[in-house]
Amino acid sequence: MKMRLRKKCIRKFLVSKIPYPIGKGVQYIYRFPNGKGASVIKFEVCDGFGSYGCDVGLYEMAILQFDNDGYPVVQDVEGYLTPKDIIIRLEKIKGMVEG
Repeated sequence: MKMRLRKKCIRKFLVSKIPYPIGKGVQYIYRFPNGKGASVIKFEVCDGFGSYGCDVGLYEMAILQFDNDGYPVVQDVEGYLTPKDIIIRLEKIKGMVEG
């Protein structure tokens, strides 16, 4: 499947895109029917300090597990991800078993 089509299939699970509250950047929140999701961020505070990879234009991502109230519980953070890396990981999260 071409990356553009894969990106389009994932886009429908984007629930928010907001300016990141720290520094200059953006945060994307994805939520899938299996109760899992992801936070994808890229922000810079100053002089290259910020999210993992911001100094080279890349993204940081954390897997989320939404609880019954809809609030996310954050898992480990992975940095230095390209947009292609993000799409591949989002597809894997979407396919995870609920629970």
